[in-house]
Amino acid sequence: MLVAPPLRKGLLELNRELFNLTLTINALRIDPALAKEALLCLKNGCLLHLPKVKSIIQDPDSDKKLVLLDLEIKSLDQLPHQVKNWKIQGFKKYDLKLDYAYWTTEEILRSILPPELDVPSSFETIGHIAHLNLRPEYDNYKKIIGQVIIDKSKLIRTVVNKIGQIHHTFRYFDMEVLAGEKQFETLVVRLPI
Repeated sequence: MLVAPPLRKGLLELNRELFNLTLTINALRIDPALAKEALLCLKNGCLLHLPKVKSIIQDPDSDKKLVLLDLEIKSLDQLPHQVKNWKIQGFKKYDLKLDYAYWTTEEILRSILPPELDVPSSFETIGHIAHLNLRPEYDNYKKIIGQVIIDKSKLIRTVVNKIGQIHHTFRYFDMEVLAGEKQFETLVVRLPI
């Protein structure tokens, strides 16, 4: 199943709430003792398969478990025959809420950037600093790109963009801060080989 964040083409200022998405999913309410059997029996196409989402969760309305089903499953008749032997406590709708934290950097940027712009997929890092080399086509989006990179990386606290040409034999270049702290001193530890 392909799930993507809501499209926010042209967004220039980050509003994390705009990336909330609710999926209404069919679910089986089962006794917790059946959870392992349910995983084995339903693993081939019946379970919801989303990164970072468990297929079996605690039912918020009872002491039972919910088996989250693939979006294509609309009725019990679509499930393997073994399920008919279970003491199913109900077939219900479950609202799965995905928010900004769920989506990857690439997914968020693909949602924001116009289709003619590729998602910047690589950058150099040194310590807590990420160094981008964005072309002029990205000028309107460079601040939001920087903010998303900081949000999605635990180690990055400063995002800079190279401007102008590289100077001198030490490869010095002018840069602008796109997001984060204006802290340019960093500690680099060289690990033994």
